Order: sequence, then C-alpha cells, then structure tokens
Amino acid sequence: MQKSYIFYQENYMRNPIKQRAIKLYNKTPYVILYSTLYSVFLYHLIPKLFMHGYSWSDIGSEFVAFTILFLLFLIPQISK
Repeated sequence: MQKSYIFYQENYMRNPIKQRAIKLYNKTPYVILYSTLYSVFLYHLIPKLFMHGYSWSDIGSEFVAFTILFLLFLIPQISK
C-alpha cells in the first residue's frame, strides 16, 4: 500500500499540467497584490472621467501605460 502511494505521488509530480497548476497556486499572493494595486489605480482614474480639464486621450494614455506596467510586473512573477 505504501509503495503504490509513493508511485502515485511520483507520477502526479511528473505531470506538467499539474506542476503548472501548483506553481500558479503558489503565485496567488502576487496576483492578489498586483490586482489590488490595479484596482486602486482604476479607483483613482474613474473620477477623472467626470472632472473638467481631462480629455479622453489623457485618461486613455494613462490607462494604457499603467496596464502595460501591470503586465510587465505580473507576467514575470507568474511565469517563474
């Protein structure tokens, strides 16, 4: 019984899809942190939509720039 359990565990860890799932699960704190920062940014950006003096292009460029930064920081953390 003990031997079959060890064999099962070794086969489980050899499965690349399951290994990837475990790695992604271990990266959950990074995803939560960066998602929180991103939502704070959006919370800061949304009132600008209703203020005078801001154009859609200013807000759009700020949104695109922060989205690119968000992905540049998040993707390397997940892909390790």
